[in-house]
Amino acid sequence: MSASAITPYFIFGLNSEIKGNVYFSKDSEVLYPVGAVIALHDFQTNRQKYLKLPDKRRPINIICLSSNKKLLAVAEKGDPPSVSIYDLASLRRINVWNVSRSDSPSAVEFASIAFSRDNKLLAGITGHPDWLLLCYSTERNRVESSGKAQNPVNPGPILQVSFSPEDSSMVCIGGPGCLRFLQYTETVWNQEGFSKSEYLQITTFCWLSQYKVLAGTRDGRLIVFEDGDLRATHIAKDLPYLNLRDRVQAPDDSESRSASSLEEAIKAAYEPFGSRPGRMELNSLISFGKGFAFSYGFGFVYVYWRESDTRFRRSHIFKVPTFSDHVDEPIEEHEEPEVEAKDSNETIRSSQEIPVSYEQSWSASSDLIELTSLGNASIDTGALAVEEMSAARKSSTNLNTSVLDAVRQICVNIAESELIVTTGRSQLYFTQLWVTDEKQGHVSLQKIGEDLHYGPVSGLSVCMLKSIFATSGAYDRTVRLWNYETANVELVKSFEDDIFCIDLHPTGLHIIIGFSDKLRFMNVLIDDLKEVREIAIRKCNECAFSSNGHLFAATNSSNINVYSTLTFEQLLTFKGHKKRVVSLSWSRSDYQLVSCGIQGNVYEWDLPLKKRTAETVSSTKPFTCAVISPGATSTFASGLDGRICELAQSKVMQTFTFADRKLNMVMLSHSDKMIFVTDSDGTLITLSLPLTPSNEWTSLDMHNQLIVKMKISFDDRWIITASEDGSICIWKVDTSKVTGMIKLSADIIESKDVLIGKEDLQNKVELIQELTARVSHLELEHAFKMKQAKDQHAEKLQEIQDSYYGELEDLKNVNEVMESKHAQEISLLNENVEKLKLGFETKVNNLESEYNDKLITEYDKYEKLEELHKLLKEECETKYNELLKDKEMALQNMTDDYEEKLNQKISEIAELHKQALCRAKEHEEIKSQIEDDVDREMVELKTKYERLLKEERDNSMHLRGEMAAMKKRLISSQKEIDELVNQVQTLQGEQHKYKQAIHGLEKDITDLKKEIQERDTSVHLKETRIFELKRRNQELEKFKYVLNFKITELKNQKEPREREIKERKEQIQDMERELGVLQNKNEIFELKMKYYNEKLAGMEAELKNRNIHAHTLNTYCQRMQCDIYNASGFIHNPKKLKELVKQLNMKYNKDKAIIKAKEEDEGASIEFQRQREHLERTIATLRSQLQKETERSRRNHFHLVGENSALITEMNKMQFELKAALKHIQEIETIVGLTGKSESINEAQMKFKAALTTNEEIHESYAKRIEHLEQIIEVQKEELDRTSSKLSHFEQVAAKPGRSSSTS
Repeated sequence: MSASAITPYFIFGLNSEIKGNVYFSKDSEVLYPVGAVIALHDFQTNRQKYLKLPDKRRPINIICLSSNKKLLAVAEKGDPPSVSIYDLASLRRINVWNVSRSDSPSAVEFASIAFSRDNKLLAGITGHPDWLLLCYSTERNRVESSGKAQNPVNPGPILQVSFSPEDSSMVCIGGPGCLRFLQYTETVWNQEGFSKSEYLQITTFCWLSQYKVLAGTRDGRLIVFEDGDLRATHIAKDLPYLNLRDRVQAPDDSESRSASSLEEAIKAAYEPFGSRPGRMELNSLISFGKGFAFSYGFGFVYVYWRESDTRFRRSHIFKVPTFSDHVDEPIEEHEEPEVEAKDSNETIRSSQEIPVSYEQSWSASSDLIELTSLGNASIDTGALAVEEMSAARKSSTNLNTSVLDAVRQICVNIAESELIVTTGRSQLYFTQLWVTDEKQGHVSLQKIGEDLHYGPVSGLSVCMLKSIFATSGAYDRTVRLWNYETANVELVKSFEDDIFCIDLHPTGLHIIIGFSDKLRFMNVLIDDLKEVREIAIRKCNECAFSSNGHLFAATNSSNINVYSTLTFEQLLTFKGHKKRVVSLSWSRSDYQLVSCGIQGNVYEWDLPLKKRTAETVSSTKPFTCAVISPGATSTFASGLDGRICELAQSKVMQTFTFADRKLNMVMLSHSDKMIFVTDSDGTLITLSLPLTPSNEWTSLDMHNQLIVKMKISFDDRWIITASEDGSICIWKVDTSKVTGMIKLSADIIESKDVLIGKEDLQNKVELIQELTARVSHLELEHAFKMKQAKDQHAEKLQEIQDSYYGELEDLKNVNEVMESKHAQEISLLNENVEKLKLGFETKVNNLESEYNDKLITEYDKYEKLEELHKLLKEECETKYNELLKDKEMALQNMTDDYEEKLNQKISEIAELHKQALCRAKEHEEIKSQIEDDVDREMVELKTKYERLLKEERDNSMHLRGEMAAMKKRLISSQKEIDELVNQVQTLQGEQHKYKQAIHGLEKDITDLKKEIQERDTSVHLKETRIFELKRRNQELEKFKYVLNFKITELKNQKEPREREIKERKEQIQDMERELGVLQNKNEIFELKMKYYNEKLAGMEAELKNRNIHAHTLNTYCQRMQCDIYNASGFIHNPKKLKELVKQLNMKYNKDKAIIKAKEEDEGASIEFQRQREHLERTIATLRSQLQKETERSRRNHFHLVGENSALITEMNKMQFELKAALKHIQEIETIVGLTGKSESINEAQMKFKAALTTNEEIHESYAKRIEHLEQIIEVQKEELDRTSSKLSHFEQVAAKPGRSSSTS
């Protein structure tokens, strides 16, 4: 895989702790630091370029852009510090300024850097404790000049340095208690003017012209300096206009210059950039062609427009929008702070109560997660550790929203039409400078780019069917959905509880989120996340959907719970980890699940078997993360020792090691062709599979802190990484440069569907209609207002022009008056200077006389002290002689005692040596007499000699301990002698004699050590003889080889039999299941069929009879109607009518055919009822027969199940016998000598023959058992065939009654 196969596509984030963290490189292109790079982001095309830093381990603290937008200076911390200069056109480093120790001896960072107007010089202020001004030439690549930057009257920190816009030989240096104007003349920096800034809490400044500087203070004041002198002070909040000619003194300015307030400002200046802003502090004061701007307090930006060279008007007050969607912080209504001019100390006190920023709280927690501070048996990884994350969350709850909203940097584009602001939330804010003036209220800044996380990312997840990924913030408590193809945020949802983990469903329509109190399953709607179900798991730090999405796993401390996505039922619980689980990984088939615990254990779980199938435990080299391959053939794990291990069946199959790297996360591509890992420095490493020692790997650097989360898309084309500092990087994989990439199936199509509620859809439709109506109304209103505005602006323009000419004449008169006053002030200053010179001369003379008197008194004191020194020296000499004598006596006594003890030990050793020789002779005689008991006696002799040897060694160790005690005493005496020698230098010769005596004693000790070594050699000879006897055991190894061969044959014969039994067993189970299903279906269908056939036959017969009866009645009725109609024609002839009526009566009442028909109908109905009763009786008999047959088949089924259980019990017995055989094999191994026990050759041969016979018998018994089981299986097959034939017969019998009933 080539290095260009994976390239960074987009990176989100901002490091707002760096000074100068945002600049306009072009009108639409902004550069800002993020991770280990400086991003150049074009917000119109939404494209990024990257300037990669050479060494991300060297943190940067300042970024400075030249005035022509071509050079970029980056200050790096280090010992010594350095500045790298880059060309923005080529994005390459063209020069490096390494500060030499001769220029700055002990500085480790720069406090401020700045380019000159012509970009030929670069000024830098080194940090604590040097505070030196260094001027570097970019053309000559050397330091041209240097000087002291601090104020000599009140030394304090320096915050800023800046060149004059017209003169490159003049710089201004500012900080608390210091604002100096330095002019470079003849290789020396000379101060210009007296700024009177010893007690000013200066935080920022900028040049308004060649000679005028505007400075801001921590207590909310704007101070004007001209030619190095303080001209005026203003309260920034109450300053609608700024006139540089006015000499204004702010009220109670003396209190703001107090020493206590200055100390507070100096303490705040020493803290990290932006971590402790004041309530009324002015920051980021910048000037541009049309005016100047600065930040005030917490989140306010004041912009002033230039009306003339000396007059500025406040045009806008911009405000950073409050984050009401961040529920973890109190939502405060940003009000403009009021100036408390009476008590400025109270203002500083309130600013001290503001806590530090989230960057510091997270860096404190990351120290807890430092990988190098872990023990050998446990790990506590960061990149994603719940306890440390929760501790950091607790510290973040104390954060003040105002501190995060404090402005860090302000920048104006080249056209001076747009303004960009950065805050502590790591977010860019934007506004247009030509917006209409807001007389009341403030103009809110707008976000530029995407809504970013501030603080670390606690969760990351991707889905299969959509090009989106989800992230969660540890501090902001938000969940964000991103589109990695368009690099946009599609959804932001904030919560009240801490978020520990998230995971997207493969469809992208659902998400599970782990909170501090519950685990919640939510639907992903078009603009919201809707909760569906809560699961009682507190602080679930890892959760994962299965590959197919029908299951999801969640960690509950050290347990892993598996739930159903449809019913939310807890299906399984896996227990085995002792502490919490830090990673989960599903296989593609969802049958296997791999987990990694915080202790470094990797377990593989089988869901169908509901148990753990593999485990890898490494206590000395723990694993930090594990992932299973798509085919579930192996597992890959990364460790703190730089290893990537391929695990299979609880064994390490392959290993690839990165030297000097601590690996954190590991991830596999879905094609199983690449593996990705991250280290503790935020580096992404790619490696091809399979793992071999010669594999080439590529490292990619976009993050400079630990990568806590990493995911890959389903098509292996996108990689997303999230760092500890909140930065998120999207990597694009070029599939044409990587072989074997996975190809999506044609059935898998990217889904564009979203979920939306019916009410939400109706509301949105109504809102669209309402907005369209409002837009049309606003268009008409806007056109009318524009017409009115044109007329008003024309009138105002005429008024402004008239007032301008009047004010111009007034200013001319004021200028003449000021010039006359200036001449008078110069004369007064000259007179005061002469008076001061005379006063200083008199003071110098008085001081000289006083110092002469003091020198005489000090000389007298010196003579007295010399006399005391001589007396003390004599006393020390006498004490030293006495101590020397005592030392000699003690040393002599110690040597005598030691020699006596040594002689005793030597005699004891000689006696023991004689005893050992005697026992050896006895041992040889016994050996020659009894050869059969030689092994047992050798063991006894071995134990005896080992005991004796142990006693000898204990004695020698005792002697060594005494010698060590002697050495310690000698060393202590030597220390006492050294102390005395330091006091009195004349006794060095005698000290040398004592050292020679000590050296002689050490030689004696070495001689004793040599004697002990000789004793050890004699013991070693005896051990060699014992070793020769052990060689005879090697003959038994031949028998061991034969036994191993037999054992392997037995195992090879056993495995196919077991496999066949398992297959037959599975077939029987499948047949039983199918039989049960068929029986149930047949019973149901038969009952339904019989019921419906009977019902249908009855209904058809009844319908037929009804139809016949109705037809006959209709015919009779028609005939009667015809006869009655014919008779009605003779209504006027009564006689004829009477005869016809009689005939009708005889015809329809006394017709025999009608009576006969009725009788036939009654007989037919009786016969039908009789046949129906007969059929019902036959159906009842058939039902009883069917029930009997089903009962018989059930009994047969239970009989088969019982035989199956009997087979299982027999299999268990066979396993028990197998264990007995293995135990017997272990006994054979003890015979061979694997257990360390020694036996005679004859006994070993007899046991070996017995073992061989037993193995043959076992083989024969296993063969008989297998044949018996095969016969049983065949019998069961025959019974199953019989039952199936019976079932078919029953089905035929059940079908016949239905047919007969239908025919009847």
